[in-house]
Amino acid sequence: MKIAYLAKDYPPYGQNFAAALYYPKLATALAGLGHEVHIISQAPEPAEERTAEGIYIHWVGPAPKSGSGITRLQFDYHAWRKLRRLKAEFNIDIVESQVFFGDAFLTSVNRRIPLVAQTFAFTAMFLKTKTYSGAVEHAVYKLASMLENFSLAKADIIIANSPQTQRYLLEERKIKPEKVRLVTEVRIDLDKMKYTPSDVRSRYGIPANLKMIFYTGWLQARKGVHILCEAMPQIVKQCPDCTLVVLGRDTDSAPGGGSFKRYILDHAARHAYADKMK
Repeated sequence: MKIAYLAKDYPPYGQNFAAALYYPKLATALAGLGHEVHIISQAPEPAEERTAEGIYIHWVGPAPKSGSGITRLQFDYHAWRKLRRLKAEFNIDIVESQVFFGDAFLTSVNRRIPLVAQTFAFTAMFLKTKTYSGAVEHAVYKLASMLENFSLAKADIIIANSPQTQRYLLEERKIKPEKVRLVTEVRIDLDKMKYTPSDVRSRYGIPANLKMIFYTGWLQARKGVHILCEAMPQIVKQCPDCTLVVLGRDTDSAPGGGSFKRYILDHAARHAYADKMK
């Protein structure tokens, strides 16, 4: 079978999101089974192409840019054009695209190839939790959400990567059950991800006898960081010998707007657990 993946964040370019961890392993496994795999990914211009381990990698512009909705929409357009050329040149049998931010929209409009939609995330999550900065980004997310809805309606198959996502698609989005397939995503290789000694406690002055709560990820409402903050006073009350360590990239999407890092620090100061944070 000849399979094409619209994988914007395929290494080594793009941002290190879920797709950057998922698609390389999937492509390698399918190529190993004898399938012909094509990856359409984002790269700095001038774009180029290469073949590695039986995988055809087609890079298209524009250059990756963190947090730019316009850049993403531009990539979607160039990826769609590249897919049309690949269909003609290689006679592609099936295409998969993540649905997030409307990535699958153009492919779902021009249904020349059966479409599988992958659901790593939904723009509706950003809208529901107000994870955006300002009116312009809010408008962009509203547009992206409409493109996602169209893509989900037109896709032949939709992959839910967790039972929670499956329930969301069936119960909230009212997708027909026969279109949804549960394929649980496993990103962590337990042969590589093992416990190793760390100097994190000594680096941040956390005594060995204190319990440590560790969060790592984007500082965004959709990640529930503000809920963790709201819970901290009760956690500290029940567990006085604990420390919260937060590691993640700041965003301008705090409740009420502005820096999420500043929101966390201000909340800790107002609720008297600032000395429990690192």
